[in-house]
Amino acid sequence: MKRILRFFYVFLFLMLFIGVSSIAEEITLTTYYPAPYGAYEELDVGTLNVRDELNFEGLNIEARFENLVVGREYAGDEDIQAPEDSVIVEGRVGIGTPEPSAPLEISKERLEDDRDDLYEALKLKYFFERAVANQGSYISFYDVYDTPQVKLIGQAGSRGNDNNAVFKIQTRTRNNLIEDRLTIEGGDVGIGVAPVGGVRLNLSSATNDANSSALYLRNSRDQDLMRVRSDRATFIWGGLTIDGNLAVTGNKAFVIDHPTRPGYSLAHSSLEGPEAGVYYRGESQLVNGETIIELPDYFEALARKENRTVYLTAKGTQPYLLSASEVIDNKFKVYGTKQDGKFFWEVKAIRSDIETLEVERLKKE
Repeated sequence: MKRILRFFYVFLFLMLFIGVSSIAEEITLTTYYPAPYGAYEELDVGTLNVRDELNFEGLNIEARFENLVVGREYAGDEDIQAPEDSVIVEGRVGIGTPEPSAPLEISKERLEDDRDDLYEALKLKYFFERAVANQGSYISFYDVYDTPQVKLIGQAGSRGNDNNAVFKIQTRTRNNLIEDRLTIEGGDVGIGVAPVGGVRLNLSSATNDANSSALYLRNSRDQDLMRVRSDRATFIWGGLTIDGNLAVTGNKAFVIDHPTRPGYSLAHSSLEGPEAGVYYRGESQLVNGETIIELPDYFEALARKENRTVYLTAKGTQPYLLSASEVIDNKFKVYGTKQDGKFFWEVKAIRSDIETLEVERLKKE
């Protein structure tokens, strides 16, 4: 009997050992969808697809994802895989806002004790031991054909100064090339052309065609103000005030519509001379062989006392003699041999509020 019991115990032990071994080798884990909520201090995932909601309830949670796909359609599609160390988002992304109204919205709530007038919403940084010319970061804007149309570029300067930062706007041209449209370097601005050191604004027209303009200004009523053409012609509408000197190498003329010949223009040039002259003219008549001509009350303050001249011309078919005194206290006296003779007069003088004109001078570089 004892033999039978001993054999039974050995058999039972073997059966239990074999059964436990089988259970240890076959372990089945069952998960549920949606997965249960929980708070994790650390979450390390190789690839994660989120279809409905990813909620971190812990305040101090560290989450690490090698690849992350967010979105109901994207996460449910096995063909959509995030590249290594990348995130793919199907919908909108909000940074600093729970309700983004654009594909990417970056916002900051202004606090009562916030004294910053400007907020750095986006930071692009390139990592080099030192700034090297033409190295930097850029933002591209693509069209529906996945072709870049606009680039915003920030890079180190090209003039050998590490602190001479450059900002560029590039756009695609008609010949399908990306070219610089606006360049700001060291405070100098170039539009359509590279900036020049010491020149705050450098402009270039699109083509050499005469109808192409490097500068075209209009007011709020869509009226022309100024235009600078490629053929170096400049047009100004509405008047021009110059606080300083004006020097020209060509004619100083006016060009208007011809008053009597339709389809024609009328041009007159200015009278030129080696002085900054002023003139006043008029018509008068003698009374008992003399009369006094009064000039504007500002004449003495405006005109130099030296080199004042008076011109007199008898009026009518009968010639007679005329003479005049010097111009003093804004007036001069006229004498004539015809007691009631009519005459024309003209006074010329040189401005006293500016330096005399340097007629012959060395050329400036």
